[in-house]
Amino acid sequence: CVSASDTAELARSAGLTAAAADSAASHALSVARSGEASRVARTAAGSMPMEILAATLVDRSDDSEAGALAVVRPMRFPEPLQLPDGTALETGLSLAGVLHGTRLEEPARSRVAAGISRGDAEVSAEDSSSPILAVQRPFATGDGALVVVATHGPKRAAARRL
Repeated sequence: CVSASDTAELARSAGLTAAAADSAASHALSVARSGEASRVARTAAGSMPMEILAATLVDRSDDSEAGALAVVRPMRFPEPLQLPDGTALETGLSLAGVLHGTRLEEPARSRVAAGISRGDAEVSAEDSSSPILAVQRPFATGDGALVVVATHGPKRAAARRL
């Protein structure tokens, strides 16, 4: 729980790193100061993407803001889905120009991240063995985008070359 003032004490969960707790506190305070009742935000502490639900706490005796509460959870990504033609579909997340949750190797990872950072809806790249297509859809809150990466299998790669 975080008070809406800058001088408040921060109560941290034992399971959060200092960076994660500070990020959560920052989002909770921004919600409390904005007058919003609650908001979902996505951020990263180091390489760990997190989802934060921040809500304003109101003292109903005088309807004053008593602080804000932030519930933080690390974001997990499902295992890649393998299609019959060998294409692998992965979900990821783009936060502040950094691509999280995919198994792309360099330099394809950097090319996809750069295209997504530019706001491209679709990005094509090649890795050492197959073509890659990444599609992004920004979150309505503007704090990142959902990314789906398709690494084409040998059959689809051969069909594209033909």
